[in-house]
Amino acid sequence: MQKNKDAAMDAIDFWMSKKASAKWTELMFFPPHNLGAALPAGEVGALVKEINDGGYRQINRYWEATPTEICEAAVDEISKFVLDPSSYKDVMENLQTIADNYWSNN
Repeated sequence: MQKNKDAAMDAIDFWMSKKASAKWTELMFFPPHNLGAALPAGEVGALVKEINDGGYRQINRYWEATPTEICEAAVDEISKFVLDPSSYKDVMENLQTIADNYWSNN
């Protein structure tokens, strides 16, 4: 088990490195996930430079910023609303309870 954990940690360390971030950015035309990585040439690099120089900030989308335990339960609740829009009050209360329970324990 420790061998797998060590290998996983090595992979994470590489993935978060400047070198891996720069390569991923080059191949996928995404902004670099390591802010110390070199910016790519072209539109992506120019956009990232403009964002950095302009003092803008990135706000994560719901799925990236929300703990999995909340997301999975929220999907179930939201599907209830999709199937029955009149259930919105119960769905909203349930979503709040899910979040309150998670954050009170984490």
